[in-house]
Amino acid sequence: VDDFALSMSAVDEVFGRLEDASKTGWTTPGSAAEAAELVDLLRVSLDGTSLNEDLVFRRLATGSIERATALETALVDGDRDAALRQVMALAATCSACHDRFRN
Repeated sequence: VDDFALSMSAVDEVFGRLEDASKTGWTTPGSAAEAAELVDLLRVSLDGTSLNEDLVFRRLATGSIERATALETALVDGDRDAALRQVMALAATCSACHDRFRN
């Protein structure tokens, strides 16, 4: 397993916890911190891969980071509705990337 696959596994774990938190109305303590961790993991994971040579991958990667950042902001601001919209948008972006690039 290469480093990219390992780092994306960490992304999946954090994202799964955020999805669970969204299902309970963001009552889970530490959701904003989880979102911040997700932003960092995405930046490190996506910046360090050779897939960045593909324009579509870079667009999806940038979109994922932007949506994760917006999710963090919404959670810090206590805007549960915006946070839910962002977690759903992020899930869609991740799915689009996986559909195209995941083995």
